[in-house]
This record gives sequence, C-alpha cells and structure tokens, in this order.
Amino acid sequence: MNEEKLIAVLAEKEALVRALVGLSQKQNSALREKALSRAAEIDIEKSECSAKIEALDRELRVFGAPGKEHSKTPLNTVKNINSAFEELINLEKQNEALVSSMAEHLANARTESYRKLAGL
Repeated sequence: MNEEKLIAVLAEKEALVRALVGLSQKQNSALREKALSRAAEIDIEKSECSAKIEALDRELRVFGAPGKEHSKTPLNTVKNINSAFEELINLEKQNEALVSSMAEHLANARTESYRKLAGL
C-alpha cells in the first residue's frame, strides 16, 4: 500500500476514535442523568465503532509503524489518534466511576428495603 492509502486509513481511524470520544461524552451525560437505557444504547454504538477500528488496525499492520519513509502527515495523524485515545480513556474512567456509584447506590437501597421488610 502506498502512503496515500496509509493517510486515508489513518484519517478514517482518527474520525472513528473521535466519534468514540463523542459517544463516551454522550454516555457520560446519560449516566449523570441516570438514563441507563440511553447509556446502554450508546454502548452498542461504541461497540460497533470499536469493531470498525479493529478492522482498520488489521489493515494498518501491512504498513508497520510510520517512519522515515513517510511524510509527517501519517506521524501527525498517529499523534492525534493517540491524543484522542487518551481523552477517551479518561472519559471511560469517569463512566466507570459513575456506573460503580450507581450500582453501589442501588445495592444499598435494596439492602435497606430488605432490612425494613425483615423488620431489622
């Protein structure tokens, strides 16, 4: 594959990673609003996006790492992708904390209601 194809595949991957960031932001909002069904729907979209990224990664293996034989465009795109992934990871950590907090709250509420039912 030539450099033009490499640039196109990297640009598509960058767009997908940025789409994942946007979806994670929407999911974060849904979780903060306790809209669990909406958050679950967004999770399905995120899975589809991740599958597309995996397919592009398989395609990118043909190129190896962008190096001296390539212009700066692929290297800059890779830096942008890595930056977007860092943002995505931070958002996912927030989402994980929100889900954990909700699960703990629900479990505590149920435990309390069971105690009342048991007369404890």
